[in-house]
Formats: sequence, structure tokens, C-alpha cells
Amino acid sequence: MPSNIEQAVSLVLDAHQAPQVSTVLSAYLRIAGFPLATPDAVTLFERALDKHPHMEERPGTVTKAITDVRQDYWMRALDLGSEMMPGVVDGLYKCPCCGRRMGEDEMKRRVLALEDGLELEMEHCLGTAPEKPKKTKSKRRIAAKTKAQRTCKARPFDPYGPSTSASSM
Repeated sequence: MPSNIEQAVSLVLDAHQAPQVSTVLSAYLRIAGFPLATPDAVTLFERALDKHPHMEERPGTVTKAITDVRQDYWMRALDLGSEMMPGVVDGLYKCPCCGRRMGEDEMKRRVLALEDGLELEMEHCLGTAPEKPKKTKSKRRIAAKTKAQRTCKARPFDPYGPSTSASSM
């Protein structure tokens, strides 16, 4: 069964329109049943674009159109900056595949590498990138007891008490 993004691209292609970001976005929102006023509509569209496999994995007209729309969308999002992409914080962009923050030039290079099917700079997405060392909480050491603390208090001696020698036999 085709996904919503595939149905949206098929609908645009059947209407003899060019698969552009605006036409595919409106068709996707119609098919998925989201109103345009939904604040998460663009985020859901981004997620649908990113979840769709690349050309090498599934060749076809629809996949080619989705790949072109994805590349066009991310290039526009990077050019417009924070107006279209709400995930921009302090000039750093969120990676579409792993969520790591990176600069604009690095983001453009990675998006183009993703679309071209290159895997040379994907170590951060595959989890092989060096991670921050974990902070370990130092354990509290138990203070060594002194000889004075280890010895028992002297018991009072009762000369008329029972014999201790009988209990030891």
C-alpha cells in the first residue's frame, strides 16, 4: 500500500503538474487529513519526506519525484533559515536524519550527500561518531574505623556472677 507522500506525488503527477514543494505539500496535507492551520503540518511533511527511501533502494518515477522534492525542500529551508525551519537555534540547523545540530554549510553538504546517495560523511547518523564522555558520580568513601571505635566498651565485672568457664566447655 502506498504511503501518503507517494499518494500525494502520484496525485500531482496525474494532474499533469510539476512536483514542486508547494503542490506536493498541499496534496500531502489533503490526503493525510491535516488542516493547513495545524502547527505541526510542516514537521509532519518533513518527516514523511525523510522516511521515504532513496532512489537506489526503490527506483521509480514517484521515488525520483519525492527525491527531487526532498532536495528542493531542504535547500529552500536552509536558504530561508529560521522562517521555514523552526529547528534553527543560534544559527545551527538540525540534521534531517539524526537531529544533530550543525552549521549551514555543513548542513547543505550533508543534504546534498544524502540525496546523491553518498555515505562518506554519514558517521554521525550511523552512530559511529565519538560521543561525549559520560560523567560518573564519584562514590563516597567509607572512613576507616580507628582502633578506639572498634573496641567494645568494657562491661562491668560481677564477681558473684555465673562462671564463664562452664559455658566454654
